[in-house]
This record gives sequence, structure tokens and C-alpha cells, in this order.
Amino acid sequence: MSEGEGPAEGKRRSGRTGPVTKQGRKASSRNALKHGLRAKLSVMADYTAPVAELARLLVREGRDEDVGLRLAEALLDVRRVREARHHAMIAAAADPGALLPPPIYDRYERRALSRRRRLVRDLER
Repeated sequence: MSEGEGPAEGKRRSGRTGPVTKQGRKASSRNALKHGLRAKLSVMADYTAPVAELARLLVREGRDEDVGLRLAEALLDVRRVREARHHAMIAAAADPGALLPPPIYDRYERRALSRRRRLVRDLER
């Protein structure tokens, strides 16, 4: 690294980006999962039919179908986050050196539960 050059510039010039340690690489490998938990279910091919079916069961005749669709998404979001946390805990238990699941799952679950409560209230009006 030449004089006056910051650490970021030296790292960039050497071609190294991202985490360097094994633990850092393992943690960053879960970023796709984190972002996947924020995705809308209605645009995911695997969830299109279950969301529509659950929405149909939730909405009574003459009620707002859009609220029913969003409620179905919120219910399935809660389930999906809990399943992801469960799988992460099983993986951590199988590997003694593994990190525990990050608390990010709690945030996604709270968000989904909050949406579910609000939408149930809207559907009951």
C-alpha cells in the first residue's frame, strides 16, 4: 500500500472484496436468505397458488379481496420465517462451530405478525 492510500483503496486494488475470514464468509453467505425473507410471496412461483387458495378461504363474499390476499401473504410469511429459523437452528446444532441463527429472523417474524394483526382488523370491518 503506497503512502496516502487508504485501506479501502489498497483492498480494492488488490482485487479482494468481501469478508476474508471463514466466519465472515459463512455469515455473508446467509445474506440471500435474509433478502429472500423480504420478498413478496405473490410474485414467487412456488407460493402463487397457496396464497390465492388461502385468500379465497379467508375472504367472505362481498369483502375486500385485496385485504384477503395480503392477509394470506402475511400468514404464509409468518410460517416461512419460522421454518427458516428452524432450519438455521438445526444446521447450527449439527455443526458445533456454527453460529447461532441471527436475530434477523425475529425482526421478520415481528413484521409479519404486525401485518397479520393489522390485516385481520381490516378484514373484520
